[in-house]
Amino acid sequence: MTDTKAVMVIRIVALFLFTFVSVVGVYALSDVKTHLQPSDVTVIESLNLDAHCKEMSSFEQELNCIHHIQLAQHRTVPDTRCSDNSLSQEPADFIERGHGCCFSRSRLIEKTLTHYGFAVRHLSLHNLSVPVIGYLMPVKDSHSSTEVLTRKGWMYVDSNRPFYLVTHAGEPLDIQRFMQGDYWDRVVTRPAPEKFFKQKPTVFYGLYSRHGGFYEPYLPVPDIDWAQIPHNF
Repeated sequence: MTDTKAVMVIRIVALFLFTFVSVVGVYALSDVKTHLQPSDVTVIESLNLDAHCKEMSSFEQELNCIHHIQLAQHRTVPDTRCSDNSLSQEPADFIERGHGCCFSRSRLIEKTLTHYGFAVRHLSLHNLSVPVIGYLMPVKDSHSSTEVLTRKGWMYVDSNRPFYLVTHAGEPLDIQRFMQGDYWDRVVTRPAPEKFFKQKPTVFYGLYSRHGGFYEPYLPVPDIDWAQIPHNF
């Protein structure tokens, strides 16, 4: 092998290693863990939801459980002021802080639903000025919330207000289906604020923040649960 070829091979190997380490590093630093911690279980048990959520054998019982989870977190922390960035959004810290908005509340709702056996996915809603690259620009309106897998399918569950998307006929709706169809007069409770949802914000599953300030190590890379990314496709 000539010296020129040897140098080229070394450069290719170095570029590959750099790329690999960078990808692994970004994944490790941005990945949001969703498994329950002992502190989560302590908080969830303090909400006293077993009577509504311990045993569910019907869709109606699932709805009852979900609604009581929404009510319990609002009753426990009625102050809806958002917390600052670089503060933990985990349930125990949210409860101790005594205030929080959608990104704090959706975390508690998701972990509580998980505790009671539901599959969940986190969604971030943004009104982007332009598709995709709009995530890199200032965003006027955004919202963090949850979808839960019921026995009838995925259903949107709001974090700030105690409503979920189900039709009068008992059909659960995920947010994408709701916004793409003609469901405003067919759901039991209309989503609020109506103006925000009628603008049909962009939905991104698994994105917890664009800035990295909600979960450790609080670095300027997005907070993402990479396991949820396939839900976007």
